[in-house]
Amino acid sequence: MQVATAIALFTATFNLAMAVGHMAISRAPGWRIARTFSFVACTAALYSCGNIIFTLHDLPLELYEAALRGQYVWASLHFVAWLPYAYGLETLDLRQLPRLPRFYAYGLLVLTVLFAVTGWHIQGPLHHLTIDWAQVTYHYVSNTWLGDAYSGVLALGLALPLSQFIRRARAGEPDMGLVAVGFSLFVVTILVEALVAAEMLDFLSPADLGFLVALIPVSTQLLKRFVADAGRLQELTGQLRGEVRDRTEERDRAQHALVEAERHASLGRLAAGVGHEINNPLAYVRLALERIGEDLSHLGTPAQVWESLGQAHDGVNRIQKVVEGLRTYSRRGDERVALDPRDIVRAAMKVANPNLRHVAQLEADLQPALAVMGDESRLVQALVNLLVNAAQAVSERAGAGHVRIRTYATRDGEACIEVADDGPGIDESVREHLGEPYFTTRGPGGGMGLGLFVTRGILDAHSGRLEFESSPGRGTRARMVLPAAAGVQPASSEEPAAEGVAPAKPVAGEEKPSVLIVDDEPLVLRLLGKALERDWRVTFAKDGAEALLEVQRGKFDVVLCDLMMPGISGMALADELAHRDPQLRERMLFMTGGAVTPASEQFLSRRGVLCLPKPLDMKLLLRMLRDISDRSRDHEQSPQA
Repeated sequence: MQVATAIALFTATFNLAMAVGHMAISRAPGWRIARTFSFVACTAALYSCGNIIFTLHDLPLELYEAALRGQYVWASLHFVAWLPYAYGLETLDLRQLPRLPRFYAYGLLVLTVLFAVTGWHIQGPLHHLTIDWAQVTYHYVSNTWLGDAYSGVLALGLALPLSQFIRRARAGEPDMGLVAVGFSLFVVTILVEALVAAEMLDFLSPADLGFLVALIPVSTQLLKRFVADAGRLQELTGQLRGEVRDRTEERDRAQHALVEAERHASLGRLAAGVGHEINNPLAYVRLALERIGEDLSHLGTPAQVWESLGQAHDGVNRIQKVVEGLRTYSRRGDERVALDPRDIVRAAMKVANPNLRHVAQLEADLQPALAVMGDESRLVQALVNLLVNAAQAVSERAGAGHVRIRTYATRDGEACIEVADDGPGIDESVREHLGEPYFTTRGPGGGMGLGLFVTRGILDAHSGRLEFESSPGRGTRARMVLPAAAGVQPASSEEPAAEGVAPAKPVAGEEKPSVLIVDDEPLVLRLLGKALERDWRVTFAKDGAEALLEVQRGKFDVVLCDLMMPGISGMALADELAHRDPQLRERMLFMTGGAVTPASEQFLSRRGVLCLPKPLDMKLLLRMLRDISDRSRDHEQSPQA
């Protein structure tokens, strides 16, 4: 076998293998460009097969002529196929090429079909070209002048893909420099083969090797991209599996949480209903005990009777705490009620006492403050965080430190709870970061930095704010500032000693304020009426419908209404009064044994809704009734615009 035959056979086989391999790769999503390169490699393999025929001896002239016609066809298709790849197209769609390469491709294809059919570009006879030093003989059919022109058009067309490869290489496209070099060598081999065929150069025909030089860099580039994509795909597959696993676990946890939530919701509804049913009779038990205490205060009652009465009060309070514990199961979110800041402080001091008693002396100055609307448990939690921080601050100094807590009303009409310590204080640069998540001034292991962050979040949810005043060596003051409940004035500084503290009596000759009490429990109506009748003109209504009739008949300073009632509830009554008498709607004070429905919870979260829990704290009730009544009279006496 001649060397030229072996070279042509090898290149034909290698190019065909590349064509098949890249055709297989092109089936992968997003790899249609490999199909274009597969066509390029296939036409190169066919061209090399034609070169095999030119190296064989004693074949018919017709076969050599057919092989030469085929060579022009394969060469034309090969050069046209390079254009989409060189211009970065994913497919062989010539319509997407720029104008010049598109016109060249269409023109070359038309010439190829014309010459392949007519054969005007070739003519006999056969001539033989022998390369003595390589012992190789080529058998060529001569070209006509049209064939020479056709060959020139083919050769000039190689400048288009070559210029694109050079441009992309200069733009820094990966591996494109090697592709440009390989294609340049391929152009050189084509020119050398033309010189050999014209017997102007005594050399082997190098076009077959030129195909390899051009195709191997491109094949290498595509294979590297394919391997990289496969690696990324595997990485993404791993990530996807991890995400699927995580989402599956989250779904399982969510399903478990849903089951638990449904179970707790059922328990919550049961607990809320039980608590509501207990609080209603408990309300008139407390009212009855307070009435008994008020009547006995005018008699010479033995000490053991007062002791028994105190034990009864203690029992009522303990039952109330048990019911309050049940109500925690039914709370879906914040349950806002009117709160005395001093009660918040007392509850927080009990919780924080284990952290305080061994390191600091606690001083309390509980001045009367404005009532606030809020969730007592969350506000207590926020204050406990401040007390614990103060205890840890004073624990760093030698000897027992001091922690002072006080309540007062600000000049801007807000309620304030202040915690002050005589610890080392806080630098200004550090103070700016207080309340940020995971920021702590303690050393390693001292804390996670979430206490003040939680406190700030609770105050933000209550439309309040957290303030700090501190400097190194002078201790720290932390303030919880909360907006006052609408319609509630600062509490009186005079603290009556009796359990049922009575409000200031009206001035002689002044008409008593009027209150409409609405409740479906007859005993609650009767006992509340007896507790209020000394200083109030009391009217009763056993449900919302009767309350609307009473509102039509007379004028009231305050409406004290149960929240949950059959028929027209307190919520429905409030909405009806908002249309009939908006001013009276603003003077409503609600009482409830527990918000047992989402609608009632949503109603209590409205701005300006005042509510007291049953059993009622008479001291707070009397104060709030007086404040609402005073506000009503001030509004009536103010000059009209």
